[in-house]
Amino acid sequence: MGYHRLYLQAGSSESSAPLIVVPEKLEPPPRLGGKRIWGLAVQLYSVQSKRAWGVGDLTDLTDLAVWSGANHGAGYILVNPMHAAAPVAPMQPSPYLPTSRRYVNPLYLRPEAIPEFAEVQRRSRIRRRRLDLQSDARRADLIDRDAAWQAKRDVLMSAYRVERSVGRQLAYDA
Repeated sequence: MGYHRLYLQAGSSESSAPLIVVPEKLEPPPRLGGKRIWGLAVQLYSVQSKRAWGVGDLTDLTDLAVWSGANHGAGYILVNPMHAAAPVAPMQPSPYLPTSRRYVNPLYLRPEAIPEFAEVQRRSRIRRRRLDLQSDARRADLIDRDAAWQAKRDVLMSAYRVERSVGRQLAYDA
């Protein structure tokens, strides 16, 4: 079993090819008790709730996972790569061309989920901006990552400027 390289030499000619040896059959993990499970496959940027900013986010993913598991018995969710794109316009539309595989794309953050958001000023103006993004997203054929990111970035910068508690500052520094 495993990955191997097959080498062939005939006279003065040489060639090689990969060879993968796999088991004839895979059994489900014992923890499943022999039962089959099912799940959803989603492109997170297209999973948009009523509170999204024109693009799906990690809060939407959490809600989808809880809903599909608790109400429908799903065992997993497959999701597109969430690696970081360059956080400048134009944002790369393909999740398969990240600028970093070490970080999650900040586009997938929900600003309201950050505790410091509660201290951000002019939240009614921010809410209107989010509603405008939602309205635009419903009418558009394509996801406008640039508009969503600009709006989120502005709010995230406002939340960043809020004084953090000692515990939050230690977590931030870590």
